Amino acid sequence: MGGILDPTALAEPFDNILTDVIDFANNFFSSLQGAITFPWSSRPLHVSFVNDKNVNAFAGKKKNFDYIFINAGVIEKIYGTMMGMLSIPTFLPGIGSIENEEAPEQALNGGFPRMPLLRKGVEPEPFQICIPADEHRNSFAMWLAECAVTFLVLHEIGHVLAGHLEILEQQGLAPQIAEFSDSRMTGEAMPPTGILEYDADTFASHAASFLDLHPKSDSDWEGVFDWDNVPGKEAGFIAHAVMISILFRVLEVRGQAPQSLNLTSHPHPAVRSNLAISRSFSLACDSERFTVTDLPRIIQSSLIPFEETWAELGLPGQRLGNPSTWAQPIARLSDQLSQEYERWQPSLKDVARLPRRWHGSWPTPN
Repeated sequence: MGGILDPTALAEPFDNILTDVIDFANNFFSSLQGAITFPWSSRPLHVSFVNDKNVNAFAGKKKNFDYIFINAGVIEKIYGTMMGMLSIPTFLPGIGSIENEEAPEQALNGGFPRMPLLRKGVEPEPFQICIPADEHRNSFAMWLAECAVTFLVLHEIGHVLAGHLEILEQQGLAPQIAEFSDSRMTGEAMPPTGILEYDADTFASHAASFLDLHPKSDSDWEGVFDWDNVPGKEAGFIAHAVMISILFRVLEVRGQAPQSLNLTSHPHPAVRSNLAISRSFSLACDSERFTVTDLPRIIQSSLIPFEETWAELGLPGQRLGNPSTWAQPIARLSDQLSQEYERWQPSLKDVARLPRRWHGSWPTPN
């Protein structure tokens, strides 16, 4: 692992973006401290970016503080992918102008090029990146990427506040969770890896929904990005769903349809994104922003174009095979994971550092 990355040493726009993400994380954590129970209520949380090209993120604890590390490689990959997707004229063509956008001539089997985090005063080495020509599409891609990085940070905060680090300690394991690791947590007395990851996803979905889908953001989604004929609240949810889908696909490239639920490892990305988006939509319905009948139309405007574009480009992690073979296993495994999650609630409640409101904000599975 590399050293701590100072955001102020980066060139624009990442100096301001990463500083804003850290400030948000600190303010968000501070806003919850009144609900955090003793002895955790006065324990500080350090959020940092790390000068490491590997795609990884960590939540852990030391004697007197907790920490979250996000590798630079994650940031570069997220931003490169979001910019690349919006440079494709057939993807969300209602945003800005697609007149000067061009799709790549060859399949992108290795994914879009990363967007390097350039340093101030340092001449960059030659690099290749796909960038939207239209300023509205460019701005939209940058905003999606910042939302994705924020979601990842919220996921790590979820690990900390949900008491997952204490679960590891109770089992005699090092109190650190790496998002990309071969280690598998098992045992009848402790929630397995899949449950802890789903719990952290649920925490992040709960928090991010209030950020991305708030009514005050409607005018931004509709107007700032020049999104034709899409109401603000729908534009916000479409953006949120696309962000979640791309984030999980970027962080996990398995392309085969999931067939079975393995709780000893991270859930399949298709299952994770399905559950995260479904829970966000449930919150939106609870707040009367949407009704259940709105969901098919919104999916047709967001997830379907994303899947089609991803497959056309030959990007890693595309859903191989006929789409009809995906829907049933994803729905079945999502339901299985939700039911397993409910079964582990007593154990999770015992270790949580604050009331588990992120769990009770939507209907439980039948």
